[in-house]
Amino acid sequence: MIRIYKGVTTAIKYVVNPDFRAYINEYNLPTHLSFIEKGNCRYGEIIYLIGMEDLGGLEKNMGFFALFNCVLNRLYYADRFGLVPVVHYPKTVLYYDSMMEQSNVFEYFFYPVSNVNYEEALKAKNLVISSERDSQYNLRNKPGYLLDERGICNLADVAKKYIRFNHVTQMRLDEGVKILDKMEKVLGVHIRGTDFKNKNKNHPIAVSLNQYKKKIREILVRGGYTGVFLATDEEMVINEVAQMDIFANSECQLLIYNDVFRSKSGLPVHKQENDRLRHKYLLGFEVLRDMYTLVKCNGFIAGRSQVSLSVQIYKKMCNEQFEDFCILDNGMQK
Repeated sequence: MIRIYKGVTTAIKYVVNPDFRAYINEYNLPTHLSFIEKGNCRYGEIIYLIGMEDLGGLEKNMGFFALFNCVLNRLYYADRFGLVPVVHYPKTVLYYDSMMEQSNVFEYFFYPVSNVNYEEALKAKNLVISSERDSQYNLRNKPGYLLDERGICNLADVAKKYIRFNHVTQMRLDEGVKILDKMEKVLGVHIRGTDFKNKNKNHPIAVSLNQYKKKIREILVRGGYTGVFLATDEEMVINEVAQMDIFANSECQLLIYNDVFRSKSGLPVHKQENDRLRHKYLLGFEVLRDMYTLVKCNGFIAGRSQVSLSVQIYKKMCNEQFEDFCILDNGMQK
């Protein structure tokens, strides 16, 4: 019987009608819900708790936008099935900061995604605990790094509906992007260094600094750009890019944020300690500000990363396109 089933499913791959193939593929996506009754709160609603505990400790090592994009994929699932979402990052995530008044790390930066609070969710009559399996409804069995245009559009729509920076975050972001004010046209460049050079399974193969520099030079020689905004987690990268002859021989200016904690040792910044006040919170804010500033740029160069994926999602959310756009891709680690 098993052989017959496998034979039929294999044959479906070769069916000529693409609509029928798409229907069969979607049929296998997660669409079932498991309810938990915790109390009588929010009777008549199905509460969908995005809490990350299902990751079994993996959340302890996830960067800011790995967590955030995970949330977006689950919000897409919740929205598709009419569930009321609640996002609550546990204290186990890397960005939990005991100096912050707010215990929910997600709300360090964003307003709640619904009018249901965490305490109500824990006492809900109909509670669904999110799982990473739910993300596959949008990812369609692909790694998040390889999300296609359809998937990006889905997450852009979800972000537009549910995601709002809180007042303090929006104020600080608006202050930050003033770095671009005097520039007529800015090329945004994101270079992910540190642990991205490790050969981790199902992660992008690292893009070399020479590849980035070649692409930067290629776009700048066309003219028109008066600034290059560089976002990176590694101090060495800034020094290398700043020494490019293209900046000495043109009126183009290199722009960076100077108040950023960057790695000098090759270790990822989100896993390093520092004695600055609210260090963990600041690590989250600084990468969020990088993403936000890159979205405001006219052109964009990056490798495949959770940050560059978020830049694409937010740019799409703003109904805008980059004049120059390049994702450098060396393939994925097996």
